[in-house]
Amino acid sequence: MTDLQKRRKRTACNRFKRPQTPPESEPPSSTAVVNLSSSTLTSADLRLLSKGLNFCPTPPSFDQAELSQDLTHFFRRIRLREFFLDDPPTEREPFCKKSSWMPPKNRVPVLEVYTQVVSSETNQSNSPLRRTHNNHLPNDERTTLCSLMSRSDNIIKPADKGSAVVIQDRQDYIKEAMRHLSNSDILTLLDSVSHSYFLQADKKQTITDMYQRNQISKKAVSFLSLTDCKAARFYLLPNIHKPGNPGRPIISGNGSPTEKISLFVDHFINPLVPQINSYIHDTPDFLRKLEDIKNQIPSTAIIGTFDVTSLYTNPSC
Repeated sequence: MTDLQKRRKRTACNRFKRPQTPPESEPPSSTAVVNLSSSTLTSADLRLLSKGLNFCPTPPSFDQAELSQDLTHFFRRIRLREFFLDDPPTEREPFCKKSSWMPPKNRVPVLEVYTQVVSSETNQSNSPLRRTHNNHLPNDERTTLCSLMSRSDNIIKPADKGSAVVIQDRQDYIKEAMRHLSNSDILTLLDSVSHSYFLQADKKQTITDMYQRNQISKKAVSFLSLTDCKAARFYLLPNIHKPGNPGRPIISGNGSPTEKISLFVDHFINPLVPQINSYIHDTPDFLRKLEDIKNQIPSTAIIGTFDVTSLYTNPSC
């Protein structure tokens, strides 16, 4: 084959190749960073924090244990789909523990071959899944990430309103938290051990009474009866739009004795709340209500607003 024929063949082959376009640059993040601490942030600190608290850096190494766990869950899902393929759809009971039941294996040979091939492929050292992906964090930001994670003198939280990332001195954060917790008008200091014990006992008795009155099913009893509970967690979200940047108190009930009961009560209350005359769904709903009554407001009326202090933390409100 002559050089001319080679060039023609190469040109013809190139016609069917997908043109390589340069990778699109990552759009700049608009997340603001508000520094309320006494620390001076470097440019790398600002660039990293401006990516937002939901940004996921590329992991430095391959986690085989996590992959194996994910594959186990995936294989269980496809086996469940095959096992119940011919069953009519049924309405799932809203209050029941998450099942861990695994369908029997070897029902469909093709499915078992597939799971074996995938497991074998991912366990090989030269598997494409083990290839290290490009690090999408520059070296200085990766160093900054490790530095921020190891520091104990700062607290990093999202702002209460907006999408800003706020960094505070730990001592200021603790001082603001104690200001809320020391308010004896709305809070009472309890013995955590005895309080948790009596709360658990009272909850158990209430659940038993409801079951005996046929108000809940046996599955609901199992769902509501948590034994390994912990105290709810208290934290603050800084209100950077208010003078002094006060913290908004939040109580996280995940894993607490009242978590499941709160879900249970919320399930039945949610459909009833919109029926209240004073119910407002969101800001557009409020604006629509104003539009509906604008012709009913007398010209001599004085329109005003009011704000309730500590609405969610004050039981008397």
